[in-house]
Order: sequence, then structure tokens, then C-alpha cells
Amino acid sequence: VTPFASILKTLAHQAKADKLETPLKKVAFYWVCRDEREFMSFKDIMANIVEDKAISNIFELNTYLTGEINLKTISADEKYHQYAGRPNWNRIGKQLSDDFPGTDVGVFLCGPDAIANQLSAMCKKMNPTAERNASRSMTVPEGVGKGKQRRFVFHKENF
Repeated sequence: VTPFASILKTLAHQAKADKLETPLKKVAFYWVCRDEREFMSFKDIMANIVEDKAISNIFELNTYLTGEINLKTISADEKYHQYAGRPNWNRIGKQLSDDFPGTDVGVFLCGPDAIANQLSAMCKKMNPTAERNASRSMTVPEGVGKGKQRRFVFHKENF
């Protein structure tokens, strides 16, 4: 998550200064971990972003805890979304598709191949039919990603 924490901080700084270098409408960050201790390393960054009224409308932070959970120890007062279990990527993709019908949706992952396969499949499913057919031939049809046709583009970070 370190590369994305750095990106979030940079985007937050640029948004706060009203000098975004990219035309972002929304940054939806999903972080999946086995236990709550893993979230502690970047909890302050996430809290600072969502508590800042100048930029909180651009950023949506979501955490998913997939391991065993002791409900007595879970804090429900966080300012970001907290979930138990694995994300339903198809539901999330559908919601993003509905919320941003005329824009490209960049999907970025720093994580295991199993999640990469799930996200790649979700992106293909959410793309217009013409693009799904074109992805088999590795060419993108003219006009895709422009105008009113939305496109999900998947990127995986390896390090």
C-alpha cells in the first residue's frame, strides 16, 4: 500500500492547493487486510484526508478486514468506510459505472495476483460491449474512452 499512500498524499496536497495535475472527479481507495493492525501504518494519512473539508468530497476511503474480527475491539467512529469480509468488486464496479457514466475509471492495484484477476475480470465486465470484444484483439475501438462512453482501465503495480 506504500506507493498508493504516497499517491494519496500527493493528490490530497494538490487538491487542497486547487492545483490537481489530473482532472480527477473522485478517488475511491480500497484497502484489504487480514487484521486491523495492518491498517495502523497509514491510519493517520487516511484520517487526515477524510477530515479535511476542502478535499473530503474528492476522496472516498474504504477498508476491508478479511480475517477474524473481535467486534468488541472494532472502532466504529472512523471517518472512512470500514467493512468486514472481502470486497464485492462487481458491485463496486457497477456503482462506479452508475456514478460516472461518461468518464474513464482507472483501477490501480498493488497486491496479489488473485485480486488482480478479480479486478481485471470486473473491468472487462464493466466495459462497453465493443471494447470487451476489442480487448480480445488488443485494439481499442475508436471513440472508446472519449465522449459519453465509459471505460474501466486496469493497472497493476509490481515491486
